Amino acid sequence: MKVLDLPIERISASVKVLNQITSALGAMGALPHYRPSQDNAGNIVDLVTAADASSLSTSQTLAAAVATALTAHGVDVEAHGSSSAIPCAAWVSSPAVPVNLAEVQSVLNEVKADFNTHIANATPHRGIGGQGKVAQPAAISTTDAVDQSTANALANAIKVALNAHARAGAETITIVAS
Repeated sequence: MKVLDLPIERISASVKVLNQITSALGAMGALPHYRPSQDNAGNIVDLVTAADASSLSTSQTLAAAVATALTAHGVDVEAHGSSSAIPCAAWVSSPAVPVNLAEVQSVLNEVKADFNTHIANATPHRGIGGQGKVAQPAAISTTDAVDQSTANALANAIKVALNAHARAGAETITIVAS
């Protein structure tokens, strides 16, 4: 694109090209969200900031955090084109942390399945996989939680995948009259 060497022309052309890039990456499946996870100042943030799981207490905290974050992420209509209710784990002690290892395992195994279903859902996302597009995002393939060690591994894998997924987006710029 050629533009006059005037500040307003450069800004206008830059906005137009940035929006084209965002739209193209979205259509190709590289930016599934219309906006990444952000704080009130517009800084991109992680949805899950709880410490990594390394024990029963940390896996309890992280299991509750990933379940809560995935549910909230699904209905985020700024990230998605439409609300996508995710029937995340409703554990007995909710909203408190799961009470024991069995409940942690149950929550994590369900969150893994719910996350994998969510990332394959083209309705709320723009450009999910398919012909001529980047490959569908990788599903969480970590072994289901069956003991403390596998629960820790799965909780940490879900945290990484959910944060990466929530960051994968970009807004377009709309110029409004001053």
